[in-house]
Amino acid sequence: MCVADGVGGWREYGIDPRLYAYTLVEHAKKSILDVKQTGQAGHTVKHPDVIIAEAWESTAQTCIETEKIIESGLS
Repeated sequence: MCVADGVGGWREYGIDPRLYAYTLVEHAKKSILDVKQTGQAGHTVKHPDVIIAEAWESTAQTCIETEKIIESGLS
């Protein structure tokens, strides 16, 4: 189970908090599934700190890419 709480502040930056939370959780799920598929160094799980860090970085990259697409569409 995963809860993305406290994402409402993203609204101030023009980002839909619901979409941000959904994207963050999807990236966390991908991080978990990636290690199960690859079996990195014989491990079948990642530490939660690693999962959320990877998810946050991926979500931030997604937001940057989305912003570039929106900006290019406005010009």
